[in-house]
Amino acid sequence: MQFVPRKSVDIQLFHERIRIKLFDVKHAGLFPVTGYEHHGTDHGGDSRSITHALCTGLLIGILVFAIVIDIICFFFTILHTPDPTPNGGFTGIPFTEFAGIGTGNSKGTKVFSLVGKITNTGLVEVPMGITLRRIIEEIGGGVKDGKAFKAVQTGGPSGGCIPAKFLDAAVDFDELTRLGSMMGSGGMIVMDEDTCMVNIAKYFLGFLKSESCGKCTPCREGIAQMLSILERISKGEGELEDLNRLENLAELLTEGSLCALGKTAANPILSTLRYFREEYEEHIKNQRCPAKECKGLFLYQIDPETCTGCGICRKNCPVEAITGERKQPHVIDQQICTKCNTCFEKCPFGAINKV
Repeated sequence: MQFVPRKSVDIQLFHERIRIKLFDVKHAGLFPVTGYEHHGTDHGGDSRSITHALCTGLLIGILVFAIVIDIICFFFTILHTPDPTPNGGFTGIPFTEFAGIGTGNSKGTKVFSLVGKITNTGLVEVPMGITLRRIIEEIGGGVKDGKAFKAVQTGGPSGGCIPAKFLDAAVDFDELTRLGSMMGSGGMIVMDEDTCMVNIAKYFLGFLKSESCGKCTPCREGIAQMLSILERISKGEGELEDLNRLENLAELLTEGSLCALGKTAANPILSTLRYFREEYEEHIKNQRCPAKECKGLFLYQIDPETCTGCGICRKNCPVEAITGERKQPHVIDQQICTKCNTCFEKCPFGAINKV
């Protein structure tokens, strides 16, 4: 078999192989001792010793051997890929050419999972140093339905949210860290004008809470407390002092957690507080969600000029909060309405607005 230099490497595939091997060993019921697992409490991961001691040494040896083989194959693939020359000869190691791609401290290419409120979703491989704007607008085709771009979250659940004013920032390790995010696992979630940043932070904190192993108190209890505060704010029950509490807890997590999950878990909160603090304050001061996403912090109203009186919203309302005669504009009783969103989804004429 003949090998030649390649110019791009799918690091994602390498990581996925290791993840699958760890998953297979764990679910065989023989995962080694010295771990902590969840056991269904409201505090995320509470510590619990694992007593499976049989075959520990053998399993560790097998796992390490499998990972080492993957690493060897990974770097062998970097060094040797099909030769582009006509005679098919071996051309050597392309480190110089590969290092020519990217920026000073971030060489080569990176694979991102481009998802969210964007026209073209999927995996994209781009050179380090490319701008966020080029990825989102040129490769991703821009935000769906012509709506305004609001933010992009990079690096997976522990990444930060980067606002529109930094769309021309270069995508590399140093720049993303400076902006309060990270390269992480290569996730890239695009958000439009209808995305509530408080709700986004709450969503990622909920995921990180369930992923916490529970071994260290700052992570286990800190994430749970931050999530509780965010839930209050998203219901309009927060207070301004909650913002300081979130920042103090974030500092506790960063300084006191034992692993990278806990140390980076505060990024979604810190970045949204840094760039979208006014949204938090609007939720607290006026009990209003500017993005009209947090249930109870906005109203549904029927536009009388657009409503045709078809009765679809009235028939589908689960609490009978909508009244009106056929072919006449309907009205929503705000005292009865539960903000379930059914009328908004069912109206075929777009006559129901969030206000």
